[in-house]
Amino acid sequence: MKRYYQPVPKRNRESVGGIIPEPHIKFTPGIGDEVGATKGAINRARQHHKGFNSQRRSVPPSLASDCSESGNPFGVCLRTSLDCARYLLRQGIPFYHLDPSYTWDKGHFLEMVDWYKGFDEKVRRAFDEMDADHHSELASRGFQKDLVKACAEEVIQVILEEIGDRRFSILIDDTHDIASKEHMGIILRFVDKRGKVIERFLGLERVEDTTPATIKGNLVGFLVRHGLSISRIRGQGYHGQSNMREEFNNVQRQIRDEYPYASYVHCFACQLEKILVSVSSSSSSAISYFFYNVPIIVNATSAPCMTKSAEKCRQGILDKLDGGEVSKRDKRQKVPGETKWGSHQTTLNRIDTMWDTVLEVLMIVHEHGCRDSRASFSIETMESFEFVFILKMMLKLFATMNELSLVLQRKDQDIIQAVGLLVDMNERLQTLRNNGWEALFEDIKSFCAANGILVPNMDERIPSMGHSRLDGITVSQLHYYRVQIFFAAIDSIVTEIGHRFNDGSMDLLLRFSYLDPRKNFSKFDVEKMSQLADIYSEDFSEADRAIINDQLEAYICYVRRNVEFTSCHDIASLAAKMVETKQHLDFPLVYRLIELALLLPVMTASVERISSAANIIPTDLCNEIPIDWLSDFAIYYIEEDISKELDAERILERFQSIVTGRMQ
Repeated sequence: MKRYYQPVPKRNRESVGGIIPEPHIKFTPGIGDEVGATKGAINRARQHHKGFNSQRRSVPPSLASDCSESGNPFGVCLRTSLDCARYLLRQGIPFYHLDPSYTWDKGHFLEMVDWYKGFDEKVRRAFDEMDADHHSELASRGFQKDLVKACAEEVIQVILEEIGDRRFSILIDDTHDIASKEHMGIILRFVDKRGKVIERFLGLERVEDTTPATIKGNLVGFLVRHGLSISRIRGQGYHGQSNMREEFNNVQRQIRDEYPYASYVHCFACQLEKILVSVSSSSSSAISYFFYNVPIIVNATSAPCMTKSAEKCRQGILDKLDGGEVSKRDKRQKVPGETKWGSHQTTLNRIDTMWDTVLEVLMIVHEHGCRDSRASFSIETMESFEFVFILKMMLKLFATMNELSLVLQRKDQDIIQAVGLLVDMNERLQTLRNNGWEALFEDIKSFCAANGILVPNMDERIPSMGHSRLDGITVSQLHYYRVQIFFAAIDSIVTEIGHRFNDGSMDLLLRFSYLDPRKNFSKFDVEKMSQLADIYSEDFSEADRAIINDQLEAYICYVRRNVEFTSCHDIASLAAKMVETKQHLDFPLVYRLIELALLLPVMTASVERISSAANIIPTDLCNEIPIDWLSDFAIYYIEEDISKELDAERILERFQSIVTGRMQ
């Protein structure tokens, strides 16, 4: 985490003891004359032993007064340090520099403390009263780390209090640094006492071994350390890269085998566009090569704006803008992956609609010697039939999945819409495969004719994909484009979607969809709802299952009769309304079903915010510092709505307990 942590030269690193600098714990070879002296080694050792046994102090005994006393110099200094640390954490500002050559700058934390001293006389006097050793202790990296840990643990405490003894779902977002060291970001999803769906980032866990058994063990150990049992899990979701990792697929199967109530549902926060690009690229080397070339083209067209030929390039683009060919918002393209949402589709759309402009800029770059090899290569690549074919095909696939992808990213998305749109998307993909080839091919030929691109003879024989001409294994051009690219891409996408949304998870989603409050609960089915109690037998006793039918019937009569529930537009709003009207107490079994429905990780747009914030983690400095410090930074930074409301006194108490606990 480069923005937060700067490695300390080995000669300056503190001891494992934390806030007490190395000189305080070294044995002096010759103590001779110092024995018995006021500041001698024996008396210093006695003072440290006294401080070690003090449960009220996490600092050396010479700073003996309790820091809760506002007039005490150390209390003032500690509060000032905490204020500065909290500000830097919330703003995402590093505490100190990576480059040790910045000797003129002590780092943001210490510089901010000095700034604080400059305008507050009381703070300045408090620091002036501290001797050099104590200044060193308060400025140490160990002291800063303990402050951060105290802040993070208070955030976690609030989260655990929110969860209480409730059931929850886990959402796993995996990241890795440049050394390919794996980390799991662990997010909990639960329904709070207000009936609101909450998703909280609980921390990072280092994964040393990516075997499923090890990953599961790390996850279980993480939950146990936080006082949470894996038996309380009622849903699993895997976001980002982990959605595409076989190891994590095996982890969710292992958890589900041991705890069948921990249902796996695809995490909709993972944009379908990413799945499309990843899966289609895996299905054909031609598609993979296409997405390799797109960033090269984009970078080549962007380069002139930062070179000597920038004026001529800009003028050429401005002429196009004046002619209405390009909108101003399209003047600068975005590299795929540069933005979190929509980058691939947006980039391909711009290449398609700005075709002439892109080629013109590439020619200018080539003419003026700016990355001429890349520019000429990009021109040749773009004007090939294969590039145009895959460009048009991918835009068609994006359009087929775009509506579902956009709707699933909405924060108010519910499982009923998700199921319906998923069925629609599968039907559209199948229709495209069976009946879409002719229309797509005609569109591509028209584009090629308009732009002077040669269309190959579809009956011509060429080497089959992955074979040399010497092998003699050939296929027609038609087979290559239609079967090995077009059909292969669609089939791989359909297979992947089927894996993510299997029959078991779809059946569960459909059953919970009967809770839909829209149109006066028109889909409600007592019989099918009562069967959910059998599926979740761990959450419903035999006595519960015996009476749930009666309670469901009484519930549906009540909510259809009361106008208060007409404003409910999805299951989440229904849960909140039941708590608001106290009906969760009158119909506890029905409310339990509603909670279980909300635990399924399908409405996870907020996970994207957490994932984006957590992107500060996977840097080269992950190799340099412990994962627990990375995790503490991320917790406080991500859960800002909790961190900004924390009471300073509680953090200071936590800080003292951390250090005294380590010393015991």
